[in-house]
Amino acid sequence: MFAQFTVLLDDREAMQAKFADCKFRPRFITPSPQRTARLQASAARIALISKETAKRVMSLPMGPDLTVESQKTVTLLLA
Repeated sequence: MFAQFTVLLDDREAMQAKFADCKFRPRFITPSPQRTARLQASAARIALISKETAKRVMSLPMGPDLTVESQKTVTLLLA
């Protein structure tokens, strides 16, 4: 099992394009309708913040199998 490191991005689509041809695949999380509905029911403001933030984040896996090459690639792409 791997941990994830999540980063907040100004332009998630541009970052997705940068990672498109990379062996290392980050996860671009999209809020599920069920989760969004639960959040809206309990706190509309939190739901809005979560939904907007989810549009700008990318989760990078971390773990012992992450190669030095992958680490360097991620560093260069995020720079």
